[in-house]
Amino acid sequence: MRGARTVTAISIAAVLGIAVGVWAACVWTDGAWADGGEDEASTDDLLCVVRPFYAGSGGKKWVKSSMRVPWTDWWYANRRNILVPTTRVTDAEGLHDPALPAARARALAVLRAALTSKDRLVASEAALALGRAGDAADIPALAAIVDDRDIPASRRLHKYAAIGLGLLPLGDEQQAAIARNSLFGAVKSAKGKGDAFSYFWTYCAYALAMRGDERVLPDLVSLRAECLRARRTRYAMYSEILGAVCYTLAQLGGDMVLPEIEEHLSGKRAPDGGSNDTSWAATQALARIDSDAARAVLRKAAVDDRFMVRAGAFQALGVQAAADDDATAKLLRNALEDDRKLDCRRMAAIALGRQGHASAAAALLKALDKGRAELRPFAALGLGLLVHDAPDPAVTKALLRALKKASNQEVRGALALACGLAKLPAAAPELVELVDRGSGAAGPLAAWALGQIGGGGAAGTKVLHAAVEQSANVLLRREAALALGTLRDASIVGDLRAIVSSRNTDVDRASAALCLGRVGSDADIGVLLDVLEERRLSDPLRPCIIHALGWLLDRNDYAALAQIAGDVKWDKHVSGKSLSWTGEALWDLQHLVD
Repeated sequence: MRGARTVTAISIAAVLGIAVGVWAACVWTDGAWADGGEDEASTDDLLCVVRPFYAGSGGKKWVKSSMRVPWTDWWYANRRNILVPTTRVTDAEGLHDPALPAARARALAVLRAALTSKDRLVASEAALALGRAGDAADIPALAAIVDDRDIPASRRLHKYAAIGLGLLPLGDEQQAAIARNSLFGAVKSAKGKGDAFSYFWTYCAYALAMRGDERVLPDLVSLRAECLRARRTRYAMYSEILGAVCYTLAQLGGDMVLPEIEEHLSGKRAPDGGSNDTSWAATQALARIDSDAARAVLRKAAVDDRFMVRAGAFQALGVQAAADDDATAKLLRNALEDDRKLDCRRMAAIALGRQGHASAAAALLKALDKGRAELRPFAALGLGLLVHDAPDPAVTKALLRALKKASNQEVRGALALACGLAKLPAAAPELVELVDRGSGAAGPLAAWALGQIGGGGAAGTKVLHAAVEQSANVLLRREAALALGTLRDASIVGDLRAIVSSRNTDVDRASAALCLGRVGSDADIGVLLDVLEERRLSDPLRPCIIHALGWLLDRNDYAALAQIAGDVKWDKHVSGKSLSWTGEALWDLQHLVD
């Protein structure tokens, strides 16, 4: 996209790729939380970052403590969409081992059999893994699940079958038609049914965007118009679903559907009244339209009265605005300095870094030095993104100085991350110390950063291996494994294989399996398949191994789903029992992506 600071070449890591680590994954307890009330405990809750604000919430997702979503949520939900992941230790395509195609074929056979398992977690993870494996021959089987209107009987399987369809290639004309008709039919069936299964229907709309099948566009435009013409507009189709439809229209139609997107943004006819406002979806949609017309709409949205619209517009402008776009840069600088909402100032900082305007460094350095503590992590991250591909001695000097001085753990973590993005070997001593402590949010971020700066010498390699060998902090383990994968340290594969094949705890084995999925290759498929054949393999561990297997089979490292989950406001704000910002399904996808 024009002006997008897509950090390419960053040996980054499967980062963001999906469920963060799996930690309590295998500990099936009442403490697991539901997916917005739609599911019981589920593996995407268990296979992603354990977020501190859930503590003490009694397992409930939407509580007032959700207002304190840590800033790291933005990083983990967006980095895969911003940076190109290159954490595989070896190139699976270049191994030329005749046994590898046989291993993939064996894995597909196992997954296809698991799709009919009576264990809903096993079946749903198999559906997701089949989507990641990328064989269009699996379209009919996944479409049959989506076509089943008995959603309450297997809602999680329905959701993951929809995502699986979205991840699969178009296939031949017949296969494409099956997927298209199945997903659109599900979205259409949501008319007049409220929010009971909004996750599933929303996933179906996003899956249409992932598939890129433009032939569905006229039907989507017609369905949307029909819902807006309904006598009781707000109840014709749940606005969460229409928000996803808005995004899909942009992804498939570009400038042709600008009128529909502007309408959704303005709320003139969109059923977004009351507390369930999905106008933010229009800004996310505009991030996918590379045109002057779209950028003009975004600049107007950036001064909207609604803060979630402004925040989304800032993110989208960071993607779309060219580095020499003075008008946009001025708008972002003003927002960074004066916007009344902290969320908007944070997103303006990120956008300035991604746009790369000549004035960005001074504005972000000022925010890092004098901004509120809650803003400084985003100023640091903006600076790291700014200099990733365009080194600036003044910025790098300031980042190193700030990292050494910082005492606040959140700010230290952000600065560690910024030094990694800036590729500053001189930051190694501080990064090693943070990883060695394994402290809070800073330790995992510093581990990832060590991979970006070249490892930090013998001391850096030592602490990264130590982090992988222990299972108490599964997020630290994952980020350290990604760093070692980035460094092409082949020994990490052997270490992870040993843990996965051991008789250790479920959490230990499952988190190691997901790490192996991210840094390993086709040569590791057999290891996971052998684990699945263990006689006494626990029920909680089985879906986690299948989930990890999907990582190994995935040729695109979740790129399509990461784009859906990226470039949108990540937070949840709660006012009493009423959510003032929706996006439940999208928020859930963001958790799944990492």
